[in-house]
Amino acid sequence: MKIAIFYTGEARTIEKTINIFKKNVLLNDNYHVFALIQTEEREKILNLVKTTFQENLKYFEFYNKDDFCWNCIQDNLLTTVKIHCDENWINYLKNRSGSMIEYHQMNKAYHAMVNFEYLNNIKYDYVYRVRSDVIITKPIYFNWDNYDELYIKDYYNEIAKKNKMDIFYDRVKIITILMNSLYFKFRMYNTIPMKASCLISDDYLKNIINIENIDNFIKEFVKYIKKGKYLITLRENVIYFIKRKYFGSIAPLGLMYGLYRDSNNPYWFNAESQLKEICKEQEIDIFNSHSELEEESLYNYNESNYYNNGELKDNFNNVFFFIQRS
Repeated sequence: MKIAIFYTGEARTIEKTINIFKKNVLLNDNYHVFALIQTEEREKILNLVKTTFQENLKYFEFYNKDDFCWNCIQDNLLTTVKIHCDENWINYLKNRSGSMIEYHQMNKAYHAMVNFEYLNNIKYDYVYRVRSDVIITKPIYFNWDNYDELYIKDYYNEIAKKNKMDIFYDRVKIITILMNSLYFKFRMYNTIPMKASCLISDDYLKNIINIENIDNFIKEFVKYIKKGKYLITLRENVIYFIKRKYFGSIAPLGLMYGLYRDSNNPYWFNAESQLKEICKEQEIDIFNSHSELEEESLYNYNESNYYNNGELKDNFNNVFFFIQRS
């Protein structure tokens, strides 16, 4: 499997996160990093990233949020947003939030990847976007394309039994848990409840869910896992990954932020909602999850939740990721 990793964001706590990221994500030479980092300590951070990632690093760019071209793009997008949005939120998006910037960085990383593919005559299998201030606590393996019908049937039945669900009437609930633990099975065993959800936009999965015969259902569901249009997200948009051939459908968000509006959502203009809306438009299913401790790292960071005496806690089935705030 060839994996393109978009490693983006402000440097912030990168000195604490980068080595753990290398250990748990850069598992072999086929995991390639396309990095866009925002920092004032350019020489220091460039040396850190190059030294740590070595041959896995295929692209690096210092991102400048004050770039003239980007500011023109952003101002133009905000003229559309302000038609339906309070001026205070416009100022927030322009001056204090990184919501628009993160997708512009993603878009630039996508173009860098496409150029690298062309020059090297390769094609990636998956794209994996992660913030540079995130700790990934467990290795992530992109091997579910090799799962066979027997494995998925056993896994499906195990989830149903554990959660006392009916294998037919509770299919959506079971699929939601399965897809949200596909990359790390132990997430389904969390002792701290995991909040998992799905948004089904593609008729492909809707039709599969309605297949009555369980063996036929499993057969088609395995095909969906291997070929379906879905985005797996951790806490909406902190981390997300998708098949390479479908990523081009969401990459334009970096230049179209604010053009996707759900009138029933008062916060339609935030980063999470914009990603959700473009996926709905492109009929990409979304599977999203987070545990309580994972979400707490966003707004109520407590070092003791994740570390003992400076070392990561080892009972981390409850925490697959967290944002390193200090």
